[in-house]
Amino acid sequence: MVFTFADYCKKSEVSVPHWAEHIVMPKVPFRHQIDGLREYTQFPRFGEFSQMGTGKTLSAQAYALWAVSHGNKVVVTMPPTLIPQFMETLSMNYWQHQAFVRTDAFTGGPADRDEQVDKWQGDWPDILVMSYMKFIKYKDQLLARGYTLVIVDEATAVKNCGSQIHKAVKTFGGNVRHDSNGILLMTGSPVETNVMDAYGIIATINPDRYGSEKYFKQLHCVMSVADINNPRPKILHYKNFDYLHASLMSRGRRILKSQVFDLPPRLISEIKVGLSPKHRELYYKLVNERLAEVGDRVLDLTEQSALYQAVQRSLLCPEMFTDDPIDNTILETLDTYMDSLESEKVVMYVWYTESVKKLMKRYAHRNPAAIYSEVTGKKREASKQKFITDPSCTLVICNFKSGGIGVDGFQTVSSHAIYPEVCPWPGVFQQSVDRLHRGGQHETVNVYLLVPMGTIAVKLRNDLIKKDGEQEMAMRDGRTILRDLYGEGGLQGSLDNLKDATLDDYKNSFDKDH
Repeated sequence: MVFTFADYCKKSEVSVPHWAEHIVMPKVPFRHQIDGLREYTQFPRFGEFSQMGTGKTLSAQAYALWAVSHGNKVVVTMPPTLIPQFMETLSMNYWQHQAFVRTDAFTGGPADRDEQVDKWQGDWPDILVMSYMKFIKYKDQLLARGYTLVIVDEATAVKNCGSQIHKAVKTFGGNVRHDSNGILLMTGSPVETNVMDAYGIIATINPDRYGSEKYFKQLHCVMSVADINNPRPKILHYKNFDYLHASLMSRGRRILKSQVFDLPPRLISEIKVGLSPKHRELYYKLVNERLAEVGDRVLDLTEQSALYQAVQRSLLCPEMFTDDPIDNTILETLDTYMDSLESEKVVMYVWYTESVKKLMKRYAHRNPAAIYSEVTGKKREASKQKFITDPSCTLVICNFKSGGIGVDGFQTVSSHAIYPEVCPWPGVFQQSVDRLHRGGQHETVNVYLLVPMGTIAVKLRNDLIKKDGEQEMAMRDGRTILRDLYGEGGLQGSLDNLKDATLDDYKNSFDKDH
């Protein structure tokens, strides 16, 4: 039996475009995808917060087609690396839609864009796909050309109210009470790094819920007391999670993978590593030098981040900071696990470019692929396909964000992920794991976290546990990713015992095994 877009609309209980019966769909949507189309049409602004791998894109594409049938023009904005995949899946999911709905991607340099505009001859496409930066630049022209709905993919980009993309989306939406344009935010991680992320999301889709960031903080943040040594109060912890969850879902929804797929389990293992004496000595020297630069002054968040970045780099790549030979037990431990997975395809996640390049050389015998900041566009897709299709390529080394967002296909060839560097952000960490733990995976997913003890990696690991618990309290997923590692009681126990670590706490805890 042929399933068409008309059938999709009927099952969703929305109006059926007169041309919908001519658009064939190769697969019948899941129940939650059918419900999604109906829910999107009920609110001019909505948040699709379903977990990665649940098929949000299919519903969003249906919404764009349906909106066009009602006289709207739709702009879809996303990271540029995701545009080819979106265009490809749109053609695959809705055969022959171009006969009725003009769709194009706004890509390339200035000359290419001018050529595209000339080709459109003043009648811009019904659905136009572009990067965030192009949306920011062309927002006013889009409004002038009659675009009335924006779909933002990987919408954690709008979490920062001071960012250009947040301001552009908010301006495009207009006055929420008077003739508002449509906004659909799509992200599986509305609370990506900490609870404050939720404010920018809520302020976009339901701005009347709080009214101001100050009021959001009053309701959800416990702040430190300002004094002469700490003129800028910082957030100590969060509160009122029930109301926060209700605020996110007042104009949004969240479907879990467990509600859609019968997935195999995932096993997350922490591998504790002790540094060699020389490596440990170098590490302490770097920390002490950087702390000596500022004396007793309290560092702001930017300075703290710079310190953490420097000392974390010294863990995997100590040669950046000394000419002396260093026995790197982290790499030795990594070698042991890689040798045990000799016949398997492995996904490896790190933060830093130098880490990617070093590991590419170290494991050259595995014909590795790489996805990081220097691999973009067609090269990124080629690297992905190399890992998926080339039997001799048994390793892909990814930056957490470049290779952890919008990449599909790893789950068909691999069930092993290794993290030589710690990611302290639960949303980013979850997305990276979900490259393997998603529909199409038939094996138990094994995740290995390397944690050098007595180093900044321990604090980052603890931050991950704490933030993961906060994310769970905000999203109500029922089981967070780190509960697989620490157990139901173990995670809560870790949260109860954690405190906000200052640099003094950090400095005094070098020799503790946390």
